[in-house]
This record gives sequence, structure tokens and C-alpha cells, in this order.
Amino acid sequence: MGEYSAVEDLGTEQNDSFMGIDAHNRFNDFMTILFFILMILAAGISGLFAPRQRLLHGFPQLIESGNTKRLQLNVTRITPANMYYKAYLMLNYFPSQKRVNINLDINVSYECYEKGNISWSNSKRFYRTWRFNEIEKPQNFLRLDIESARFTECEEMRYDVNYSKHDKTFSSALMIEQGNNAYYAFMSSVKLLFFLSITLINFWFDKKIPKITESSIAPQQRYTRYLLRIAIICIFPTNILTMLFLTSFSLLVDILAFNFLVASIALFSLYIIDDLQYQNSKIYKSYFRIKLFYVIIYFLVGSLQSLKVPYNIKINISVVYFFVHMFLIVWLIYIIIKVYIRVSGDEYYKVRIYSFVCIFTELIILSNGLGFLNKKYIASSAMPQMLINSVVVFYVNIMAFFHWPFDNARDREYTTDNMKDNMIEDFADDLMIKSNDSDPFAKQENLSDPSGESDSQLEATPAETK
Repeated sequence: MGEYSAVEDLGTEQNDSFMGIDAHNRFNDFMTILFFILMILAAGISGLFAPRQRLLHGFPQLIESGNTKRLQLNVTRITPANMYYKAYLMLNYFPSQKRVNINLDINVSYECYEKGNISWSNSKRFYRTWRFNEIEKPQNFLRLDIESARFTECEEMRYDVNYSKHDKTFSSALMIEQGNNAYYAFMSSVKLLFFLSITLINFWFDKKIPKITESSIAPQQRYTRYLLRIAIICIFPTNILTMLFLTSFSLLVDILAFNFLVASIALFSLYIIDDLQYQNSKIYKSYFRIKLFYVIIYFLVGSLQSLKVPYNIKINISVVYFFVHMFLIVWLIYIIIKVYIRVSGDEYYKVRIYSFVCIFTELIILSNGLGFLNKKYIASSAMPQMLINSVVVFYVNIMAFFHWPFDNARDREYTTDNMKDNMIEDFADDLMIKSNDSDPFAKQENLSDPSGESDSQLEATPAETK
């Protein structure tokens, strides 16, 4: 019995497709990648000067020892565009003694109003001991979380905070943190620009493809067509939906659509690299099913991480997110090594280009998803979202550039100036060789005179100069 293989040899007939990456102009490809990376950095830096993601409002109070205190606060004009809403108490105390214990007893009740009516209400009691001692580092600040929601339909929140009698004087502030409407409008405008760029590329890409016979279309070009269409659907229509019908559902669809696009990029990366070793071969369905099953998990975990869904089970979704993405990176590296060993000739160049772009993109997605940029000022700026959106658009556009279809000899000849010059020089050399081979007198003259000139030409030269 022979060894089982995932592919079946179909012969040695070569694919006649010709793509932008087949031009082998390494300088142009390097400059293209460098240009896109600089654009990503520029987009990320511009996010530092854009409207901030979060707005933080504080309402401080001094809680004097032996007295009760009450704070009532109404937070109005809350919309789904805020995207999330948080409320917490921040206590502050600097002990003057070595050992201090403060017995806290704080009651908080809050109500959600929609159209003037109570939608829901809740209450919390914080009853605990706040300890200070000379051995441990004093915890001068204490945060007590009240409410946290990714989406909220509340138009108004009303808080009632009651402080019972305490034996120490400390300060307390009710902190309200919510998304910024201006930030969401800014990101919608940026996505519109990204949509226009991908739409134009998709238009010209589709305009070129019909000129190529179906049998000549490379698998990478088919995958690129699908990726361009997915990008168009995921970036713009969902964005329009949230702009026209601003609800928590439309925002949910927008986040899920973006994660679907990111998952499609992961699937695309696995296919285009692995396909290099399966040229002219029949690929079994299991080849697609394994990758598709993994990407479904990739999409679900990424969506949960983006939505920050709280779990009652003892598992940290960020840890799962990290391992799922690291598995993809390791899988890509494994495929790259396997393909690099099996391919030959011009395919080495494709492996190197694909490897850099795919792994670079996945590392940025992983870093953003785990919040590696959550550093004080950067975390609340538009930089993380500008960075991740520009990386996704960079990936789609540069893959369209690499797989740009060329349908005839003229396109191939004039792909780059270097290729054109090389073809002209080769043609001239071939023509000279053929002309010499077809003229026997030229051969005899060349043999009699090393300079390549005949005797009559040498004799005529002085007569012409008189």
C-alpha cells in the first residue's frame, strides 16, 4: 500500500497565470511594503491627536469622621454611541499613623431611565475593612466598582450614594467613565476612507480578471477576490448601519463584522502560503475543513474578546485569545518551513514575501487584542483602533497588489521598467545571433579579419577622407 497523501498529482501542466508578485522586482515590492508600513505608523500616530475613546468625569466628596454623607447624581444624554459605560467609587486616604483600619460601609443604588421611565435598577453595599500597616505598602487608593456595561440603552442614570458614619476622614469620588461620541464619529469617517480605497482596488481587480481564462486564474487570485468582497461588506455597510440606526444591536453587528474580516485574513494567510506546495495538484476537502474549523474558533474568541463578555466560568478569555492567536502564528511558521523545503525556484521569493506580511499582520492584531498599547494616554486615544484598522486594510490592499492579474503579453512585458529593458536586450542578442548564423559571407569575413570589417571597407576609408 502506498503512503496516503493529501494531494493527488495531476500532471506537469503549468498554470499560465501571471500576477504582480511574479514580476520579481524585489525593489518595487520592498518599497510597496515599506510604504504601507509607514502609512500604518502615520495612521497610528494620528490617532493620538484624534478625539479620545473615553471620557472620565469625577464627582469628589470629603467624608468626615463621625458624619453621614449622601451623594445624588444624574448622568444624562447617554447614547449607544458611547459604546460602554462604567461607574465606580475611588477612595483616597493618607494615614498619619503606622497602623490604621477603616471600616467601610457604603450603600449605592442606581436606576436606568428610558423615555422618562425606569428600565431597571440595582443596588450594592460595600462593607469591608480598609487596612493600613507599617509593613505593607499603604494602599492609599481604593476602587469600588459599581456598574460596567459594554452597551447601554439607558438615556439617564441616577445614583444615590450613602456613606455611614466612619471613624476616619477620607475623600471619595464617584467616577463616571463612558465612550466619546466624537471618537465614534471620527472612526466612522476613517472607515469610510478605507472603504473607498478597497472599493477602487476591487473595481480594477475585477475589471482585469474577466480577461483571463478561468483555467489561468491562480488560486491566490481567487482568494483575493473573496477577501476584497468580504472587506467591502464588513467595513462599510455595517458602518452605515450604525450611523443611521444607532443602537446597541447595530454596534454589535459592526464589531462582529470586523472580527469576521480579521478571521478571513487568518484563513487567507493559511491558504496562500500552503497552496504554493500544492500547485497542479488536486486538494482534498479535509485541507479546507481543518483550516475553516480553526478559523471559526478564531472568530468566536476574537469576538468575545472585543465585546468583553463576562464569563461565570473560571477562565480568562484573554488567555484563550492569546493561545488561539499564538497557535495561528506557530501554524503559519510550520507551514512556511514545510513549503520552503518543498518548493523551488521562483516560489522561494513568494514564500518570503507572504511570510513577512502575514506574520507582521497577525502580531499587530494579537498585540492590539491583548491591550499591549493600554498605557495611560495611549489607551484612551484613538491610536489602538487606528492601528488595527489600518493594518487590516494594509493587508487586503497589499495582497491585491501582489496578486494583480495580467492578461496578455503586453501587460507582462511592461510590468516594470527592469523587465522591459531585460526583454529588449535579450531580443536584440537573439536577433544578432540569428543574422550571423544566416549569412555565410559574414562568417568568412569575420574569420579573415578579427575586427569584423572587410578589406573593401578598409580600402574605401582613405578615399572617403580625401
